[in-house]
Amino acid sequence: MAHKFEGAKYRETADLALKDITKLIRKDIQAAIAKGTLPKGKYSVVIPHWGAIRIMVKQIDLPVLVTTLSAEDRTRFSTPNTRSFTPKAKAVIETLTAMANEYLYDDTDIMTDYFNSRFYLNVCFDFALEVLKTQYGNERPTSIFERV
Repeated sequence: MAHKFEGAKYRETADLALKDITKLIRKDIQAAIAKGTLPKGKYSVVIPHWGAIRIMVKQIDLPVLVTTLSAEDRTRFSTPNTRSFTPKAKAVIETLTAMANEYLYDDTDIMTDYFNSRFYLNVCFDFALEVLKTQYGNERPTSIFERV
């Protein structure tokens, strides 16, 4: 049995192409920055391939990664590629995901291998030098986890 999901803005935008949806998401991000719901920064909303939207936080003035992991996190996370986000960074990801999900229609049922979704969503941080500088200051770590 599928679990049908329709975002709050899906019906009014059902006939729009994905490129138009990305424009609306960009406007929503700008409005959220103006209201203070999202921190000021550079956000990218693109269609990396057919059927997908990627929202990338390119630059932001808040710490993104936790520089020290607790003993519990060290035992729970076994790979060096695991990223541990700060609470504020998690809130940014959750806010952006909620914005995009307002335009989403999803009637996917993975139990029967049935996929029926308006788009697939990826919300992430760009770990370029600008974001790392926000986290580490003027130091230039060779790895995001150098301090762990």
